[in-house]
Amino acid sequence: MWLFTALPSGDGKVKKSSSRCAVLFFCLLFLLLLLLFIGLLIRDQIQTSYTHAIAEKYQLRDNLTKQTGKLQTSYNNLMKEKEQLQTSYNNLITERDHQNWLENLTKQRDQLQTGYNNVTKELDQLQSSYIRLVKEKDQIQTSYDNLVKEKDQIQTSYDNLVKEKDQIQTSYDNLAEEKDQIQTGHNSLKQERDQLQTSHNDLIRERHQLEGNLTRQIYQLQTGHNDLIRERHQLEGNLTRQIYQLQTSYDKLVKENDQIQTSYDNLAEEKDQIQTGHKSLKQERDQLQTSHNDLIRERHQLEVQKKLQGWVYFSGSLYQVSSTKKTWDQSRSDCRQKGADLLIINSEEEQAFANRFQKYMWIGLTDVTNEGSWKWVDGTAMSRTAGKENCVDIKNFNAEKSWNDESCSLSLLWICEKKLFQ
Repeated sequence: MWLFTALPSGDGKVKKSSSRCAVLFFCLLFLLLLLLFIGLLIRDQIQTSYTHAIAEKYQLRDNLTKQTGKLQTSYNNLMKEKEQLQTSYNNLITERDHQNWLENLTKQRDQLQTGYNNVTKELDQLQSSYIRLVKEKDQIQTSYDNLVKEKDQIQTSYDNLVKEKDQIQTSYDNLAEEKDQIQTGHNSLKQERDQLQTSHNDLIRERHQLEGNLTRQIYQLQTGHNDLIRERHQLEGNLTRQIYQLQTSYDKLVKENDQIQTSYDNLAEEKDQIQTGHKSLKQERDQLQTSHNDLIRERHQLEVQKKLQGWVYFSGSLYQVSSTKKTWDQSRSDCRQKGADLLIINSEEEQAFANRFQKYMWIGLTDVTNEGSWKWVDGTAMSRTAGKENCVDIKNFNAEKSWNDESCSLSLLWICEKKLFQ
């Protein structure tokens, strides 16, 4: 009986636990539905916040684009001012030899002061922009990607400036090498023109003094200008550390570029001046050398004519016509005793020269050694039609064919030829 009554009480406990599980299940289901509803609400809020964030992002991007445009405009203005400073410096160098260079320098200084004031105004504008940017710092933090892109652009500009610096440095080295080569030639001419070099050195010292004064004044103005540029870059550099570092490197590269450009211009001008002096000295030396050579040739001709009276100079040889008559062999012996020989005609010009003496005289052509084989006295063969006699003279000096063969024993005048250059 006890066993029979115990069974119903166990079924009641099972029913109670089942109802509790059902209640717990419904509670969990309700909680899940509630969490799902809350999640949907949160998703909508997040979506709304995301939409607002996107709108703020575009607005910030537009603001940054405007600020970048202003910074780019300021950068372009500074580059224009750099070119104006370079132009002013070149104008000052061109006008340094004039008497009114102080007045021109004052005008240039006023212009630089005006540029300084403009830069100061731009600095104030940049200060205002900086204040606005500080207020928008938290919003700009969300546009870090855009700043990274801007950093890449500045890095590209930096790389381009590095390349430009290398190109200018290469040109500077080439000019330095050309200067050394020209200086070497200039030093060799310097020994020949000591007096001109002394005047040249005085002019160079005066030029260096003038350039030193101009460089100091321009350097002071340029230093103030560069200080303003550095302050502007420091204000802009507070946006990010990387942009600050790149901008600082850019400023240093700009100054180094200006220094190299200044050295390049000075070296180019010095090269042109040395080249001009070199050319003028070289022309003077060539003129003196030409005059010297002419004087040497005239002196040589005068000495030859003085030492060899009775001899006539023509085309590198001396000629003498006898005043007595002898046979061909005797005539040649007389010429050889004088260190000469009978005339050998090598050209029409020499034939015309011999005809000008208008003398019936022996020349150095014969076939006495081998009949029919005509040779000059130096052994050179000469093609000639056969003749009855063995020695040749100039007979018909007014005719085109002035040669004639005669008996070698005939007594005639003769002409000797002495070559000065063998």
